[in-house]
Amino acid sequence: MTNITQEVRDFLNQNPSIVKCLECKIINIRALAFHMIKNCNKGASSHAVMSAIRRYKKELKIKEKKKSIIQSIYLDSKISTKSHLVMFTLKRHFKILRNILPHILDDIHVSKGEVLRIVEGRESVKLIFDHSKKPRFLKIIPEEELIDAKENLGELNIHFSEKYGDMPGLVSPVFNELAINDVNVIEIIGCMPELIIIVKEEDISKCHDALIRFLYNKK
Repeated sequence: MTNITQEVRDFLNQNPSIVKCLECKIINIRALAFHMIKNCNKGASSHAVMSAIRRYKKELKIKEKKKSIIQSIYLDSKISTKSHLVMFTLKRHFKILRNILPHILDDIHVSKGEVLRIVEGRESVKLIFDHSKKPRFLKIIPEEELIDAKENLGELNIHFSEKYGDMPGLVSPVFNELAINDVNVIEIIGCMPELIIIVKEEDISKCHDALIRFLYNKK
């Protein structure tokens, strides 16, 4: 039974047009079951397949409620942008970073709206900051510790409403929308309720417009 349930779920997930018809109640479950038996699982009973389809329909109702909550979160979100950023990729040497970071932090003036993002991976640490800081930071950071430098970057900051807490499925639709709009994401910084997306500066406008339409349901 478990295999049939999974096969039914896989089939329907791969056929969104059929799922849409199920949601609109314009498709006969028995006819759909026979179609699936004929094309996917010739040894299954119609009763077992119909039961699996009905379970899938119940899951759709739950997903629809969840989708409605996520849409409410999107509508309450705020988007801000910043351009003219640089990203340095450094070797992950904590002894070196311990000497570098205090000088970098002292040179960032938050009251003036200056940006500093720090992203740590297993092999490297990335610093994202205003382009005006590049000459000074190049003097602070040892040349042999700098792996890469990217210029002409921009940031989009999505601030989700905090009253909803953690919500599974909140972030992935955002990146799917950006992919559909052919936006290349350079870096992602998750600091919920904020989601920070780093893109090429030339893509800021396209990315911002796409997110405005998607998050606020504007056509």
